[in-house]
Amino acid sequence: SGLQTYLNAVLGQLKAWLTTGTVQKLVVVVTGQQSNEVLERWVFDVAAENTALSPDGTVDKTEKEVNKEIAAIIRQITASVTFLPLLEEACTFDLLVYTDDDVQVPSAWEESDPKYITE
Repeated sequence: SGLQTYLNAVLGQLKAWLTTGTVQKLVVVVTGQQSNEVLERWVFDVAAENTALSPDGTVDKTEKEVNKEIAAIIRQITASVTFLPLLEEACTFDLLVYTDDDVQVPSAWEESDPKYITE
């Protein structure tokens, strides 16, 4: 499907940038399909660990450490869901990737405004 193709392209490029430590933050923007109003804006700051990468671009962590970090993120998301409003209209989403200024961006990608929520 189109969504799967889009996500594969974005996540593939994001993985490459994360491996080189050039991503500063990732933003998920939820927009009302008819109103074109930004309804939700989730910002995920990205900080590279000061750990040496192995030749294949991975960091040596135990499965227990990785599972602990994933569980912490899931707890944060779950805790925030309880106070989010129910969205009343059909929505679309955008993924905004903030990178270092000197990063090569694929030609199919485009610059975007920050898509802030307006009151």
